[in-house]
Amino acid sequence: MAPNGPLTGAIHSLYTYETGGSSSTLNHPIQYLLDWGDGTDSGWLPVDTTSAQKEWSSSNTYAIKAKARCATDGVESGWSDPLTVSMTKAADGPDLTGTWAAPVTQTCRIFGASERCAIQGTLIVMNSGDRDASPARVYFYLSDTAVHDPKDVLLKKVFTGKIKAGGNREMKLIYRFSPGLNASGKFVIAVIDPTALILESDESNNQIVYGPIPFP
Repeated sequence: MAPNGPLTGAIHSLYTYETGGSSSTLNHPIQYLLDWGDGTDSGWLPVDTTSAQKEWSSSNTYAIKAKARCATDGVESGWSDPLTVSMTKAADGPDLTGTWAAPVTQTCRIFGASERCAIQGTLIVMNSGDRDASPARVYFYLSDTAVHDPKDVLLKKVFTGKIKAGGNREMKLIYRFSPGLNASGKFVIAVIDPTALILESDESNNQIVYGPIPFP
């Protein structure tokens, strides 16, 4: 049976979906599995359990399907017809995100016996929510990968100032490396509101990655 449940909702909220209606000709117990349409599933539910809860983290449309199996011998049914649900960002509150206005560039020059390199770029911090955002910090990191982790090197801290709903601010990054060091092959990651002081309608879009930085 196709799952039943809410057709619309907000990301980062829990929703319950139910299936059922299958039976065994040998009166064996039945288990159900829900595919959430985002590459994850509920796992096989315990016998006599026909519902599970799901929380999505990205705004999108998802096709939820269900299947059944005999808990005794493991024979599985095919997938049910899908239930299409739409999850969107909660509309209430500020939502800070960003984009690089242009590629982050690196320049290198020879001074005496050593090479000195610097990078520069402009990050546009946007408030796509429906409420004004208080001033926030933005931390710029240099990373070996496109995923931020504690080993990344902090390059610079800046403040955005207050950003009205629908507004934006330009944040300049200029960083000069010590002699012999550079950003070649690495990534620059801007983390907006890194300590989560601002309650946003979407907390999943605060890391803006650029890279890898080309060799000069």
